[in-house]
Parts: sequence; C-alpha cells; structure tokens
Amino acid sequence: MVAATAIHADGIVRRPVWRGIWGRRRMVALVVLAGTAIAAVGLALTVPRYTAQSVVAIERPLVRSADTNVDAEAAAAIPDLGAGMQIATSRRLARRVFDQLTDPMKAEFHTGERPLAGLVLGFFDQMWQTAGDPFADDTIATQAGSADQDGDRAFGLFLERLTPRRLGAAPVIAFEVQSENPPTAAEIANRVADQFVTERLERQLEAVRRESQWIHARLTELRRQLAKSKVALGDHRTKLGLRPDSDVDSVGRTIAELEQDLANASNRRALLQRRLRRIEALDDSPAAAEEAAAPEVGLVKEVAGVEKQLRGRLKRLADLYGEQHPDVRRVRAMLDDIQKSIAAELATVTEGLRRQVAMATQRETLFAEKLERLRQEHAQSIAARQGLVDLEQQVQIDVLVLDRFIARFGTSGGGAQVASAGSDARVVARAESPETASYPPSVEILALAFGGSLGLGLLIAVAAHFRESGFRFAGDLESATGITVAARVPAMDDAVKLHDFVVNQPKSAYAESLRHLYTAILLTDPVNPPKRILVTSARAKEGRTTLCVSLARILAATGRRVLLVDADMAGGDCHGFFDMPKSPGLVELVADEAPFEDAIRRDTVSGCYVVPAGRHGGGLDIAASDRLKEVLNSFAQVFDVVIVDSPPVLEASYASLLAGNSDGVVFVVRWLKTPREAALQGLRAIAQSGGRFLRLAMTMVDDKAQARFGDQSGAG
Repeated sequence: MVAATAIHADGIVRRPVWRGIWGRRRMVALVVLAGTAIAAVGLALTVPRYTAQSVVAIERPLVRSADTNVDAEAAAAIPDLGAGMQIATSRRLARRVFDQLTDPMKAEFHTGERPLAGLVLGFFDQMWQTAGDPFADDTIATQAGSADQDGDRAFGLFLERLTPRRLGAAPVIAFEVQSENPPTAAEIANRVADQFVTERLERQLEAVRRESQWIHARLTELRRQLAKSKVALGDHRTKLGLRPDSDVDSVGRTIAELEQDLANASNRRALLQRRLRRIEALDDSPAAAEEAAAPEVGLVKEVAGVEKQLRGRLKRLADLYGEQHPDVRRVRAMLDDIQKSIAAELATVTEGLRRQVAMATQRETLFAEKLERLRQEHAQSIAARQGLVDLEQQVQIDVLVLDRFIARFGTSGGGAQVASAGSDARVVARAESPETASYPPSVEILALAFGGSLGLGLLIAVAAHFRESGFRFAGDLESATGITVAARVPAMDDAVKLHDFVVNQPKSAYAESLRHLYTAILLTDPVNPPKRILVTSARAKEGRTTLCVSLARILAATGRRVLLVDADMAGGDCHGFFDMPKSPGLVELVADEAPFEDAIRRDTVSGCYVVPAGRHGGGLDIAASDRLKEVLNSFAQVFDVVIVDSPPVLEASYASLLAGNSDGVVFVVRWLKTPREAALQGLRAIAQSGGRFLRLAMTMVDDKAQARFGDQSGAG
C-alpha cells in the first residue's frame, strides 16, 4: 500500500511536444489533405491564362554625356530620355494600347464578375500579380487600384494583366501580357511594344524641341557675355592709360638705383653724425685736441704739439729763473694765444660738421620721398595691369566656351538627326503565341497550400497538446501520484452494456483488464489480501460504478463470494444495473430498519450479491457512524470480497470517511477527462482521512488513439 506522502504536489507531467504531434499525426494529415484539396479544387475551377512577352531594347539616349561643365548644364535642362521605365509603366501607354484593341480582344476584360475560383484564389491572384513588380511607386501594379476609382473596371483588369519588367542591368524592357487566349496575349504584347517605340520617338522629338530652345537661349547668353567682356577690356585700357611693358621695367630699375642711393646717403649721414658726436665730446685743451682722431682736427693736433713743447720750456725756465722772469712771462703769453687758437679751430670744425650732417640728412630724406613715390606708382601700374590680364583671360574663356558650345551642339540642336534616325528604341523580340498556361501557378499554389495547411495542422496539434488537461499516459499518472496504475480499462462502444459484456465475453480485453486490476490488488498484501475494497473517483461520470459492477460479476464468475455495496447514498445507481429495487439497502441496514436478508440481494446472472444504497440522504451521518464499520466487518466475515462503490471524493464530503472503513482504496481516473488537479485533490483528501491506496485504475482508454502516441507503458 502507498502512503499519502507519495502524492506529488503539482501533478504537471508533460511529454515532449513532438510526441503530442506524432500522436495527432492523423489530424495533421487531415488538415493538410483538406487544405491541399481546397487549393486543387480552386485551381481546377480557375480559367487558365497565357503569358506572351515582347522585348524592346533602348539604344544610347539623345542626351550627351555630362563630361564638361557645359554638358552638365545641358543635362540638367534637357529631359532624360533614358528613363524608359517611366514610359513603360505609364497609364498613358496602357490606355493608348487598350483603346486600340478590337472588341473581341476586349471581351475578356469586360467580364462582369470573375469565376467562383477567383473568390477562392483571390489572395493568390493578387500576390502573384504584384510579386514580380520591381518598382516601388509609379508602377502599373500601384496604378491598377485607381482604375476602379475611375469607374473603368475593364481597363483596371487590363492593367493587372500587363507587366513591364527591366531585364537585368542592360537597357532592355520586356512587356508581359496575360490573356485567356494565347494569340490575343501575343497580339497585345506586340502592340504594347510598338506603342512604346512610338512613345519614345514622341518623347525624343519633344526633347529635341526643348533642346533647341535651350541651345538658342544659351548661345545668345554666351555672345552677350563675350561682347560685355570685350567692352570692359577696352574701357579699362582707356581709363588707366597703362604704360607699355618697357616703361614698367625702367621704373623698376630706377627704384633699385634710388634704393642704393638712399642706402649710401643713410650711411654718409650716420658717419658724419658719429664724427660730430666725437668732436662735441672734446674740450678746448691741447691734450684733448691731440687725442682727437677726426681728420677735421689735424691743425689742432699740430698746434697742440707746439703747445706741449712750450709748456716743457715754460717749466724749465720757471725752475731756472722763477715765475717773474721775462722769458717765463713771454712763454706763458704764447701758451694763452695757442689755447685760444685751438678753441677757435674746434668751434669752426664743429660748425662745419653740423652743416654736413644737416645736408646729408636732407639728401637722405629727398631720396626716401622719391623712392616712396616711385614705389606707389609702380604698384598702381602693376595692379592696373593685373586687372587688364584678368579681363583678357575672361574674354579668352568666353570665346573658348562659345566655340566649344557651337562645335558640340551646333546652332539648332539635333532635331533633323532624330527625325532621320527614328526612335532610339526598337523591338528586338516580338511575342509569339504561348503554348502553355502561366496562370494559375499550380505548383506554387499547391506547395503554398500544402505548407500552410501543414503549418496549421501542426499548430492545432501543438495547441491540443498544451490544452490537454487530463492524463493520457499511465506513466504520467504514476509519476504525478507515486501510485501504480493497475489497469488501463479500454473504452467500449456506448451501445455495449459492459456489466453484461464481461459475462458474455469473459476473455475480452475489457474483462482481462479487470482481472489484472484485482490481481494487482491481491499482490499489495499476499499474506492478508484486502477484502473490503473501496472504489472511488474525483468526480462523477468517470466509469467508477460500471467498473465496480463489472469487477463484481467477473470475480463472482470465478466462484468467489462477492458482495457489491452501493455506498453512494446521494445518487447511487448500482441497483439499476441488476434491475433491483433501491430499498431497502445500506441506509436501512445501518439504521437497523431492515434485516440483512432483505438488504442483500443476489444477481442471478453472475451469482454476486448486491446491497443497494437505500433511501436518499443521511450519507454523512451514516459514514461517520460505528454501525457502518460493524456492517462492513460483518460483510467481510461472510464474503470473500466486498467491493464498496463510493461517491466521488470532490462531490461528497463523506467519501473520504468511507475510505477509513476499508482495507484499501482503488482510485479511478478517466483517460484524458479527469483534470490533473482534480485527481490529485481527490487523492489528497483520501490520504488526509487515513485511507490507504491500493492501486489506480485508468478507465475509458481509447487504445487505438493511444497507440498513435507510441506509448504503451503502464498497466495492461
């Protein structure tokens, strides 16, 4: 027997998702088959369409390459004729072609409504019509929606069937046309290509006209600019009276000579100033004059030498004769005259040097003023000549631009050339009548339908896997509860009365599963096998009563004395299986209102004995009474097996009390139906009341459906 602590808390045991998907593979296959079949029916009902293709090549556009400033300006002013896709995707082109079609060719576009398959495959139709469109904005696909707004449904359908496409990087455009008639598709494709060539020629002629206007305006502007530049050059020459180049060069040489003269005058002035400062620094003494090095004081030096000799003579005479001697006085008078001569000579020299310094300074100033004047005149001449050079260069540039413009564009544009050469687009491949249909794309649609339905089927299978609230596998139930599943009772057809079936078919899988259950119960205690066996479940309609009745009959068929007690005093129905009255029964027996002989009835088919539930009510009081325990003990002394059919644990509060009056409990869980939490809650209630679990029984198991999941673990 299993203790209550073996029951898990959550009971959430999930098998891998792939096992759930594998078990529902038939459902997935059905969804795939249905989706593919619907697509196939839609394809069969769809009117096929044929695609014809014409190819147009665009030669070098009329506009010249912008490799110069002139060409770049022209390219900005002249329309770009290389934009072939702009013409190919225009409504104007499609409208012109559509208006030129004959009534028989327009007939298929004037159909009032599409076939039934169009409703089924409308999504695929729209997707395939727009999938190959390489343009984001101004395309036929985006223009098709506006056709209905214009009230022209036929033209809108024509736009849907016409698809221009650029082929690679080359200037080649393919026009694809779909039609229900192959010759019609080829004829329309060729007409579109021819109309495109015509449109290109019209665009070129219009561009040539605009180009000629631009060339004429540009030539006028260039000539006006050249004339203006020449007038400005002449005015500049006349206004400035510019010297010739030789005069400009001589002024430069004169400036160089004056700069040399100015440097010499500056050096002369500096030399004289130094001499003057030395002379002014001397005093009137002969010694100072003798020490002077300036050439202007040469006479002073000679007089100073005579003075020196006289002073020596004066000293000798004074030493020899005394200061008052006439010779001494005569020499002293001579010395005074010499000193006066030296002073006068120094004054004369100083004045002369000052005059020389003033003259040198004046000469230097004259040279500097003349040099500055010449420099200014020279700079003005150079600036004026530079302005002249700029004007001359501008005239040369204007002449060059005008000559090159005339050489490149002429004077009237390329209208005559375009008119003679024709359109720059030509049809390189005309459409031929297609032999095979291009729409609907059967392989793609079937593949999409197959993939979509497969994905839907897998999604449904995964959702069903996670929405599965009950126990599918016996192993899951054992893992969640810790109790062994002793029997997986197979489900039978609703028309089969199982309590009679076990008697009539004792070797059936249903009967074998019940024998397997009882064998497992006996093995729980081989020495003292349980006799009072309580059978209960979490909720009603889980096969509990049917299991009790069938088990009682199959055990009675083996010769055992078996008693079936209906303890569901609120809604017991065991008596209905045996066509017996409900009273007197267990309620009357416990209440001492009926003897054992009246409450116990014998089943004439199998030989088992039955105690019905009795009158309704009083279940809790009876289950809690000691009298019930005495009655059950009395049954166990007389019968080999006492099977007690208990009410559902979660629907009758006294069911857990009955478990305490039994030798063990067999808990019934319905395959896939009993919620996991409900089963665990019922097991906990029994465990808390002191009941002991014998085994679990999984009822109403669909063996065929279970076999698809590849799991046969658990009881047989």
